[in-house]
Amino acid sequence: MNKKQKCVLIIVGVVIFLMLIYPPFYHKDLNVGYGFLDDPPKVAYDRPGFYINPEDRCYYVPALVNTRLLFTQWAGVLIIGGIAWLFLRDRK
Repeated sequence: MNKKQKCVLIIVGVVIFLMLIYPPFYHKDLNVGYGFLDDPPKVAYDRPGFYINPEDRCYYVPALVNTRLLFTQWAGVLIIGGIAWLFLRDRK
């Protein structure tokens, strides 16, 4: 393994780690975006009726990690990284 291949492996590892700590989220088949694991995006629902305080009108539900999309993104990074790793090998 040469220096360029090591660089590709490090880059792939860093990208996968960043995708892990900033994954995609969803709620009831609705993609709600990306967020950090410790602070996921929240989905707001309106409550019917009249409220004096507008903040009482909504309630928030935390979203879940969209593992299907996350694993698909990881597979794409691994495939592209593997192709780059093969192209950068030493020619004999």
